[in-house]
Amino acid sequence: MKFFRYILLLTAILTNIFFGLNCAQTKETHENITIFVHGSHTLSKLFISYVNKPDELIKIDTLSSKYYTPVIARTLQTADAKEFPSNSFYVFGWSGNISNSARQEAAAILFAQLQKLLCSYKEKNIIPKITIITHSHGGNVALNLVNHNPDFNIDKLILLACPVQEATKNLVGSPIFKKVYNLYSICDFIQILDPQRLHIINLKNNLCPFFSERSFAPCANLKQARIKLNGYELSHTKFISPHFFINLPIILQTMDLLESNNLRYIININKPAPVRLTSKL
Repeated sequence: MKFFRYILLLTAILTNIFFGLNCAQTKETHENITIFVHGSHTLSKLFISYVNKPDELIKIDTLSSKYYTPVIARTLQTADAKEFPSNSFYVFGWSGNISNSARQEAAAILFAQLQKLLCSYKEKNIIPKITIITHSHGGNVALNLVNHNPDFNIDKLILLACPVQEATKNLVGSPIFKKVYNLYSICDFIQILDPQRLHIINLKNNLCPFFSERSFAPCANLKQARIKLNGYELSHTKFISPHFFINLPIILQTMDLLESNNLRYIININKPAPVRLTSKL
């Protein structure tokens, strides 16, 4: 009788060890992934190249040094390597054409590429936390993801100098975006230059502003701030400069501490002094 008890006890121990090892092998882990989406090419394509192929989600370490995006990635990794790890930094290239239809098409491609990328992470039992950083109309590409009813969430959507337009402004409050940060400057005239009222999609809307705007209506997941560097307003291209990106993590941390989502703030980056909140609008 004791022999059978020992056999049962030994079987239970071996079963626990076996299933324990299996659980350890299949345990899910989390990983931060960053995706940068560039803006329209009309003003920048003669000076800045972001990717070698449009319409593709490309891992940053496959790009040569002749492209500008690796500079952005390296700067962010220097500022906060944990939040923006080098082995999971991607850039999405698109046509950059200034039209709502071009941004919708780009969003459809980005959605498909994201689904494919997330599947590859799932196969490795990795749950990614997605941060999308956008410049200019890249923000409207990212906002158009909502129209594809994704079954995944974007942990952080960071909009740098995004032209706020009638076609996408209501998408910012979608629950697929856990946190949205809208950063702008009142001296960035390129941000608002796009005459959205001339777009076919908006012709029937007589209340639509003729030009783009700088900020969104308040919503629960959104924080907005006007950014200055050493007391000076930023130009459109300053939002993609290394001087700006080296300070982006501390700017985001400052915005997380803002007391209300219903207000717009002024954040001044003073070097070598830390970032400080100067006032609220």
